[in-house]
Amino acid sequence: MISIKVHFLFNLRRIVGKKEVLLRLENGMTIKDLIELLIRQYGESLEKALKKDDGKINPSITFLVNGRNVDFIKSFETILSNGDVVSIIPPAGGG
Repeated sequence: MISIKVHFLFNLRRIVGKKEVLLRLENGMTIKDLIELLIRQYGESLEKALKKDDGKINPSITFLVNGRNVDFIKSFETILSNGDVVSIIPPAGGG
């Protein structure tokens, strides 16, 4: 088992009800596994915020592991390690 921290930014904080959570995960879990776990835990509102209508993860959402964008590691197959900090950053609205 590993322990990680997940930071939620902007509207995700409202959906989850807090700015961060501590989770214990099985060894070898990936960002993709984490997303599915979070959706099971926090429900349809989080799923709508993270995924497009076709079920794929919204490409405008940024996932960081220890400050590094997962797009530059192994994308959603990035394996999480003990002590990792994952930040989930939706696009900022404005205009």
